[in-house]
Amino acid sequence: MIFKRKINIVIAAIIAIMIFLFFLQPLMDMIRYKHRVVKNDYKRFMWMLSDSVRLDNRWGNDTLLSVTGQIRETHEYFSYNLEERIYVHIFDFYDLHQLMVDEMNINYLEDFTAFKKRNISILNKDTRNFPVIFIKHKLNFTYPITFNIDSEADLNEIRNSIHSKSFFGKLTLMSISNGKNEHLVLFDFTSTSKVLITFFTFNFKFYIIIITSDHVLDESCINFLNLDQSDS
Repeated sequence: MIFKRKINIVIAAIIAIMIFLFFLQPLMDMIRYKHRVVKNDYKRFMWMLSDSVRLDNRWGNDTLLSVTGQIRETHEYFSYNLEERIYVHIFDFYDLHQLMVDEMNINYLEDFTAFKKRNISILNKDTRNFPVIFIKHKLNFTYPITFNIDSEADLNEIRNSIHSKSFFGKLTLMSISNGKNEHLVLFDFTSTSKVLITFFTFNFKFYIIIITSDHVLDESCINFLNLDQSDS
């Protein structure tokens, strides 16, 4: 009888641990690493855009509808909806501030299965012509940092300066991996057409800027950005 009771206690303990590991812990992480939506701060990254840029005003002049900000303790992400249904996505991962554009590691990769889609936050899921972004809950940005681009990508480098580097064309996947070859962030461009990707440093910050659209873009979309301020 005592032995049976001990067995039941062990089984109950195992079940409790499994419930915690597979249900409660992921739920707690989801709450802890949830992005906070930011309102009334549309000017945060407007300085990166050219003066001629106009926000989408199809629903009036309310910037709450044309600018979306999402912030977590490790990074922030803002998307700007411009006229003609052009979308500018700006990322600031705080721990990448040591990166220099002219010293970036870019790797062309055939296989992205090293990125495990668990313990992640997902942004822009099911949003047409937006990149879907998978972000690990814990971002361990140990250096050196590498930007991995799928080997089938058709990208042209259209800008290369000390503080900014831009690529235009078509790609499917891009990830950010750390010095331990752990993939921490994955960008999925499956639902987009041609895009502009810019890496930009300014005032000891490292930004990733992506431009997508409902229409087919050309290289002139780089003119939506104000990148020369850091090179003057």
